[in-house]
Amino acid sequence: PGAAFQQLRSVGGALSRDEDAGILAAARGMAVWHRAARFCQSCGSGDMAPSKAGNARKCGACGAGAYPRIDPSVIVLVTSKGGEHALLGRKANWPEGRYSTLAGFCEVGETLEETVVREVFEESGVRVSPPS
Repeated sequence: PGAAFQQLRSVGGALSRDEDAGILAAARGMAVWHRAARFCQSCGSGDMAPSKAGNARKCGACGAGAYPRIDPSVIVLVTSKGGEHALLGRKANWPEGRYSTLAGFCEVGETLEETVVREVFEESGVRVSPPS
């Protein structure tokens, strides 16, 4: 009674410790993965159960293990040379006043630095040069 699930972005500002955001994000990610990984990738059985303290799932039919995907990504704050200005983005459907740093996933074979250059251009149209 009186409690409801909320998107982490909408409640992040209410957290008293920065460390709590990482804990909540990891917990949400694992919960979403467990909900989605209900069938064995090897035999198709629906007899999947959490294992390894919830960090994996194991098939009761064939014994195969499943682990969550880990996709390399970047989150970057682009600043002017003097550091006086920052480039922020926002989605059209976000509430007024909400902005974000830029982020994106690495493509196969791409370095983190290449990802930053590509993602910043894709999201903002700004060309950047990462420091060497």
